Amino acid sequence: MPLIRIYHPSPRTFTDAKERKALSDAIVDMYTAYGLPPFFVIVLFIPIPDDYLFIGGRNDERACANPNEPAMIRIVFDHIARTIESPEAGMKFFEGVDEIFKPHILDKGHELEYHLVESPREFCKMNGMYLPPNDSEAEAVWVRENRTSPYEGMENPTPSIKPMNIRTS
Repeated sequence: MPLIRIYHPSPRTFTDAKERKALSDAIVDMYTAYGLPPFFVIVLFIPIPDDYLFIGGRNDERACANPNEPAMIRIVFDHIARTIESPEAGMKFFEGVDEIFKPHILDKGHELEYHLVESPREFCKMNGMYLPPNDSEAEAVWVRENRTSPYEGMENPTPSIKPMNIRTS
């Protein structure tokens, strides 16, 4: 269940709803290609007022509203339920992320920094239920219906055992 938080200077980045939707759609498409249901993917655009952004303790060029300077955009990926199984799969994941961010951020002249945090599946609940076991019928129902639904065993966590299906070849 990826949670992607996009922190950006509010007055000059991602001000258009269509622009935000296009980036969000590209991110969701990447994760659904890995086999996750769309409703697992949450993208938050978090606008940061200019005077709330400090880079290296300074509130200057990259943080200010000067449209002639590149804006700093900071993105955090939080993965729950599926992990990245190897350094090679991680590199492939980041290649895909770079392809997504290029037209939406880098080609517009903005600066970008991002990282990934992985959280154990057993420490997550949706609508009061633990996530269904990987590759279970209950998980298949969630994927098919694109939402949660009660299942047998929902009161107990299942361990993280299956990585995301990121093809490295």
